[in-house]
Amino acid sequence: MSARLMRVQDEERRRVARELHDSTAQSLAGLMMNMNQLSRMLQKSDPKILATLAESRSLADESIREIRTISYLLHPPLLEDAGLASAMRWFIEGFGNRSGIPVKLVMPPRMPRLAGELELALFRIAQEGLTNVHHHSGSKSARVEIAVTSSQVTLQISDKGKGLPADVAKPGGGISKTSGVGIASMRERVKDLGGTLEFHSSPNGTTVRAVLPLVKR
Repeated sequence: MSARLMRVQDEERRRVARELHDSTAQSLAGLMMNMNQLSRMLQKSDPKILATLAESRSLADESIREIRTISYLLHPPLLEDAGLASAMRWFIEGFGNRSGIPVKLVMPPRMPRLAGELELALFRIAQEGLTNVHHHSGSKSARVEIAVTSSQVTLQISDKGKGLPADVAKPGGGISKTSGVGIASMRERVKDLGGTLEFHSSPNGTTVRAVLPLVKR
C-alpha cells in the first residue's frame, strides 16, 4: 500500500510540474513580453511609471525562474531524458546556490543509465537527504557519493553537522519533530526496491547510506 501511494505521489508531482511549466510559466512569459512592449512604447513617459514597470518586469522574471525551479524539483525532465548523472549535477548545483552549502559530488566518470524507478528513488533520496542537511544539521558542507557495481548501486550522503536524534538514526526509527516525514519516505523508497538504508550519526556529522539492488534498464 505504501509503495502504491508513493507511486501515486510521484505521478502527481509529474502532473503538477507539467502544469506549472506548460501553463503558469508560459502565462508569466506572455506577461513579460507585454511589459517589454509597454516599456518600449513608454520610453518618454513619467520616470515613476517607467520605474514601476521595470520593477514589475523584474518581479515577473523572478517568478518565472522560481516556477521553473519548482517544476524541475517536482519532476526533473533531465532524469528521464539524460539520466541520473545529469539530473544530480543540476540539482546539486542549484542546491548549493540556494542554500549556500557547497556539495561535493562523486560519481563514476561514465555513470550508466539505470532503471527508471531506481534513478527516481536515488534522486529523491539525495534530494531529501540534502534538504535535511540544510534544515537540520547546521553543516557548512556536504558530500554525495554514488557507486555502481554489477549487482548494486550505493548512494551516500554525508555532512559535518550536529547529528540526528537517536530515535531517528536507529534502524526502523520513527518520525521526530525535526525529521518530519522525509526520512520515513526515504525508508519506504528503499524498502520498495529491496534495498537497505543506514544512518551513522554522531555530534560530528551524519552519513546516510542507501544500497539498492541493480535493476536492469
